[in-house]
Amino acid sequence: MILLEIEYYKGDIILRGNTVPKKELLEQIRLIESKYDHEEDNFVAMLCRVYGYERIDIDECFVDYVYDRDIGKLFTKTNFRALNKQKD
Repeated sequence: MILLEIEYYKGDIILRGNTVPKKELLEQIRLIESKYDHEEDNFVAMLCRVYGYERIDIDECFVDYVYDRDIGKLFTKTNFRALNKQKD
């Protein structure tokens, strides 16, 4: 199982899914980014439907990956924390 945090202007969402290599996860994300309805912004719903992710409601937890939709980058949580510290 992996936990994936989706960060974007609408708020952060945590998804749970089957364990896949980072490269495969990035391919899944890129495919959905190219296919989702931009007006409806059904990115998360489509990612869940196509690849079997499940949205979970947890205030805080350690996630395996963070996908920042605003910049289109996938980070491991460790790398993401280091990146955010550089911005401060």
